[in-house]
Amino acid sequence: MNTKIYLILALILISFGACDEMNSLHQPYLDEGETIYRSKADEVFLLSGKNRVQVFWVLSADPSIVKTIITVDDKSDIEVDVSRVNATDTLNTIITSLTEGSHKFAVRNIDRYGNSSLPIDGFGNVYGDVFRASLEARGVSTFAYNADSSSVGINLKPSSELTRSTEIKCTNLSGEEILVELANDESNLLLKNIDITKPISSRTYYVPTKKDDNGKETSIDQFDSDWKDIVPPTMLEQILESVTTEPLLGGVKVAWTNSDILPVNFNFKKIVAGNSVSNIITSDIENDTYIIGGMENGEQDIEITVTDEKGYSWTKSFTVSPNPTVLLDKSSWVVIDFSSQVEGYEAVNLIDGSTETFWHTPWFETDPISTEPHFVTFDMGSEKEISSFVLFGGAATETYEILMSSDNVNWTKTGNNDKWVANKVVVPEVGTKARYIKFVVLKGKVYQGIPYTHFHEIDIYGLE
Repeated sequence: MNTKIYLILALILISFGACDEMNSLHQPYLDEGETIYRSKADEVFLLSGKNRVQVFWVLSADPSIVKTIITVDDKSDIEVDVSRVNATDTLNTIITSLTEGSHKFAVRNIDRYGNSSLPIDGFGNVYGDVFRASLEARGVSTFAYNADSSSVGINLKPSSELTRSTEIKCTNLSGEEILVELANDESNLLLKNIDITKPISSRTYYVPTKKDDNGKETSIDQFDSDWKDIVPPTMLEQILESVTTEPLLGGVKVAWTNSDILPVNFNFKKIVAGNSVSNIITSDIENDTYIIGGMENGEQDIEITVTDEKGYSWTKSFTVSPNPTVLLDKSSWVVIDFSSQVEGYEAVNLIDGSTETFWHTPWFETDPISTEPHFVTFDMGSEKEISSFVLFGGAATETYEILMSSDNVNWTKTGNNDKWVANKVVVPEVGTKARYIKFVVLKGKVYQGIPYTHFHEIDIYGLE
């Protein structure tokens, strides 16, 4: 009996000891009281900036939240007081003085008793001098200067998705500095009355991150590149300064010096019947010439534009006076040969003085068929000095040539294999004399397998 009592007492003592051990494990938590976690932010997102970042977080509907603490890189805390407008709000704050690079931002909500939510992390990049050093002003595709109007035309290269605007800085003829801004989707700019002797420079503004799928910015700052000078093509100016002109029959001879032997294009522009007519050639020799023919009588301006391989150009006008020509009288001219013709559309219509009539070759199987090339030869009665041909019509002409001769035996080609354009002016070599003219259509049109052509009129200018 006594043995049983001792056994029960021993078990009771062991039980009390076990309870003491359990209490010792939980006592620290009991001493600290109950831990209360507030509701955490629903979402955190960031916008990058220049040594700063804008942090956004969605505040839950928990009404006890009074502030938010943002811990940067597990080191420094930023406290933000909560001012609630709606049950659920999106709050934001800008954190400054950050180093360039990637950063972690842990967002915790705090109630009035100091109870904290679990953190929600956001990660973002901060940009600074390293990013800015990588930027360059938007490139220039073409630069065009017109010496007559002191105007500069600039065409910028395509912008990137990070480009926001470009500024062009220059000086006008009154000595005032001009600053013009182009948006990222703009490329062309015309600056008027510009002092070309003063620097023209540009800089471009960029953002470090592209817009989101909804077209909204994902960064809060723009970065400007360094100013970069746009260098005018001064060698083109020197070429134009060397230009001389010499009057010729119905035109002028233009000569120039290209001391650096640059490969350049020349655009010679004249006015004929109120319309601008251009002739473009390529030259890469030191001393070269070009004859502008088919010009109207009297003093007039020609415009010459020189363009280099980059697309940079320089334009200047020159006042010239071609030696006068006349429209040669066709009343005594005679057609002496032709490849074929159709009744009512005879070859003589080519020189009858009317653009309403025309020469037509057969295009039906019932007519005598002629093959290409089609041609008409006519005699002007005497040798003439010719300055230009003016051609009318030609909708059924693709390529053609004009042959000239003084004896109807030996022929010189002018406009060889020229592709047809409306109201074409063809200019032979200056001083060319001829009595016989042969107009040849090398390639016309085809109707039901039959090659044919038609042409309205040929006028010739020169001296009788």
